[in-house]
Amino acid sequence: MLFSFFQNPNSLHIGCMEPRATYIPEKAITCLNGNWRFKFFESVEELPESLDVTGIDVGDATIPVPGIWELHGYGKPQYTNVRYPIPYDPPHVPRKNPCGLYETSFEINKEDKAYYINFDGVDSCYYLWLNGKFVGFSQVSHSTSEFDISNFVQNGLNIMRVLVLKYCFGTYLEDQDKFRTSGIFRDVFLLTRPKNHIFQLKILSDVNCDLSKGKINICTDYIGEAKDIIVKVFDPEDKQVCEKTFINDCEIEIDNPQLWNSEEPLLYKLQFESNGEIIIQKTGFRRIHIDKGILYINNMPIRFRGVNRHDSNPYRGAAVNREDVLLDLRLMKEHNINAVRTSHYPNSPWVYDMFDEYGFYIIAESDIESHGTATERGGYTDKNYCQIARDERFADAIMDRVQRNVVQNNNHISTVMWSLGNESGYGDNFENAARWVKKYDATRLVHFESLINNSPPYIPDLSVLDVYSRMYPSLTEIDRYFNEGRLDKPYVLCEYIHTMGNGPGDAEEYWQMFDKHPGMCGGFVWEWCDHAYVLDVVNGKEKFGYGGDFGEIRHDGNFCVDGLVWPNRKVSTSLKEIKNVYRPLRVSINGKKLVIKNTQEFVETSEYYSLKASLQQDGKIIDSTYLNLENICPKQSKCVDIPFELPEAGLVQILIETFTKKDTAFVPAGSLVGVDQVTVFDKQICCKAKYQDKQLTAPQYFDNRFDIIVKGDGFEYVYDKRTACLASFKVDGRELFEKPAEINTWRAPTDNDMNIRKEWEFAYYNLQNCVTYETVVNEENECIVVDTHFSISPISMGRIVDGHIKHSFYGDGTVNIDIDSLKKDYEYVYLPRLGMRFFLPKAFEKINYAGYGPYESYIDKRAASYFGEFESTVTDLFEEYIKPQENGSHYGTRKISLYCDCGKTFNVCSSKGISFNASHVSQEELTEKTHHTDVQESPYTILCIDAGMSGIGSNSCGPALSDKFKVEGIIKANFSIKVK
Repeated sequence: MLFSFFQNPNSLHIGCMEPRATYIPEKAITCLNGNWRFKFFESVEELPESLDVTGIDVGDATIPVPGIWELHGYGKPQYTNVRYPIPYDPPHVPRKNPCGLYETSFEINKEDKAYYINFDGVDSCYYLWLNGKFVGFSQVSHSTSEFDISNFVQNGLNIMRVLVLKYCFGTYLEDQDKFRTSGIFRDVFLLTRPKNHIFQLKILSDVNCDLSKGKINICTDYIGEAKDIIVKVFDPEDKQVCEKTFINDCEIEIDNPQLWNSEEPLLYKLQFESNGEIIIQKTGFRRIHIDKGILYINNMPIRFRGVNRHDSNPYRGAAVNREDVLLDLRLMKEHNINAVRTSHYPNSPWVYDMFDEYGFYIIAESDIESHGTATERGGYTDKNYCQIARDERFADAIMDRVQRNVVQNNNHISTVMWSLGNESGYGDNFENAARWVKKYDATRLVHFESLINNSPPYIPDLSVLDVYSRMYPSLTEIDRYFNEGRLDKPYVLCEYIHTMGNGPGDAEEYWQMFDKHPGMCGGFVWEWCDHAYVLDVVNGKEKFGYGGDFGEIRHDGNFCVDGLVWPNRKVSTSLKEIKNVYRPLRVSINGKKLVIKNTQEFVETSEYYSLKASLQQDGKIIDSTYLNLENICPKQSKCVDIPFELPEAGLVQILIETFTKKDTAFVPAGSLVGVDQVTVFDKQICCKAKYQDKQLTAPQYFDNRFDIIVKGDGFEYVYDKRTACLASFKVDGRELFEKPAEINTWRAPTDNDMNIRKEWEFAYYNLQNCVTYETVVNEENECIVVDTHFSISPISMGRIVDGHIKHSFYGDGTVNIDIDSLKKDYEYVYLPRLGMRFFLPKAFEKINYAGYGPYESYIDKRAASYFGEFESTVTDLFEEYIKPQENGSHYGTRKISLYCDCGKTFNVCSSKGISFNASHVSQEELTEKTHHTDVQESPYTILCIDAGMSGIGSNSCGPALSDKFKVEGIIKANFSIKVK
């Protein structure tokens, strides 16, 4: 009988209590976490057919609880995204079904009380025995299951055994994009309560239309004889404002309540006393409503500056603790994030307390995803996507998981939407669950993105969902939605701007779309953290393992390494990019006025923020002051005068930095939370060399068969006609080129290039495929001009790029380089980049540049950076990614100085700006290696000067790169090089 439970749709929970709100009475809890005895079995078939494990010798091996057994040497973690880790054959799972037998003990002084065991998370299902007697069974990995063990416990020592199976019927509903691991991975605890006690405790708070009256509705169910319940209400300053006595239900009204929101998360405390128990619950007041397709909270239109978050730790996997979550939330607040989607399952109950306290809007998602149905036939097709959504065998399980999510987490004010699950197709199983949610809780919205995957002949009932939710739409698609007049539901991006590796490249573009359409209520970046486990330590660096690194047969590679922070929470440039896109104030320029916009929904500027303005000329700061920042109401703008006397020439800009003025839970006063830069004018002097010393003579040149030698005072350069590049660069008799320069069309593919990469390689952009035709040499204006007609013509293909490269050699040693080219045919794939690559001695280490910094920057990824003058080292310019890829470029650069310890300085100047990359690691090395710890430095300092560098985008999962960010069409650049 027991053997059939784990693959029986009608045996979801045996011996379990009905789900209830997850409160813990004071002084009632005994934590059972710790090291439990453990025995692993490769298959459940190694156990007795009855599955009665009470007679098995568990042995002396132990394992931590919470924990996952794959990270303790039992089996292997497996990463898959869409595809199921088992054959698709519901309700059956493989006969070789690994399992783990856990045993622990606890002592009690048994009284006439009720005793409960709570398991907050077990993957995937489990059987429970206490003192040799079978207690029950449950299957739902990410929700609490509670067992009444009052009739099983005994005075003194109690022995508890738990058999956990890797796969069960519920596995078909837990196909989330994550490592597939097993075990008791969340808290286990014992509750000791009076025989007669509160069981269900439902708290719903709301506010009237003008926000003048708050109402708290309390509904309870009692186990045993109902007793009086006293509730005391304390305001956010911990002052008691109300006390009532009731038995079942109670309604409390508060005049002029202090409102909860993500910017000021003010909470009221409810203290319940009944039959000797005290239960503390916190709540708040906030109103959620939709008007004309716009989402309002407390009567303000809301923008979710959100992220998706999985439970993940590089050492413990899904067994995260309070310190892990606290670190995540602190980093989020430090980077202007105000919302979290609990992808794709409920979090531990205590996490929602943190969401309430620290101020996050939550899309609370049920533990459901059945994406793998789309790959049932091997490929990917929407034809099969909706199978489980319409399969009556899954109706009870889907309803159960949605109900557990809602009932258990109902009392948390931070939750603004209930999500039915993720990527599961659409059908009546979800519609019925949505109808139940709307009946149970009318104060929040119902979300389910999978409506977009509905397939005929099913006719969906759109009334059960309150928002229109999408993943990774293009900007064009969003515009089309609103232009078609579909304005009845708010539009939320539950996933967008896939942050895999070096990315995302289009965050600011989406923010502009949020501003453009009032019906856009924001989005949730995919995703918060890279999922990877520590494999080893190599040269002092942790090597992280992803799909395929654990010997799995089926896996999805590094697609799990797609977060804003590393597994160890090292902050990436991606998070810095998001921080500035989500900044609280935005500044623009209108004539001689600075226009300051408060993008927040609730806080005014004067109390919370200060602005520092710095006047820049050609990237250098020449003056600074703090602006007299008047109070700006939420969503409003004000103009202030430019507080500087402006210079007359150069690139003149104003850098505005936003700082906090008061301490909050995670962000202390004085923290930098945003940067803006406005350009006043650009009267840049051309960087082409001009003779300042008329006594300098023009250089000499010698035109040979394959090269041109140019000599002058202290320099000798060799130009190779076959490559259209300098092959040698000698200054004062010292060769400064370790290798000849090259025309460069390749970059080490980023994760967001994964789809376009094959086309690039088919076009041989990864090989130096430049062809030269005619080279013409002229003497013009006391300089030697070498003009070469070149093309880029891949094997078996016609010319993709056709153009001219012109080198002008001046008597002071300056070489001016003009690139003027045309990508001939838009049917050919766009270029990764087009520029030149120089190989300098490695001793060129210190660098000064005027361009977009201090972080890596690209044409579509530079919100975190600004134009300025920066000092660094070539070593520090390198940005590591777990999977090596293009990194460390700097957009819009006008000047570069590379300093060598030999006393020479390699200078680059461009009046219109180029992208550059200076690195000790070659693009070939980054292309070849699969882990950052395997990357080897080259013996050079490699300097890439790019006429064009294609954008980063987010096409690893998101839309294709926007045309305006591609290197194609007319490609021009001008820059000069000179060594001093």
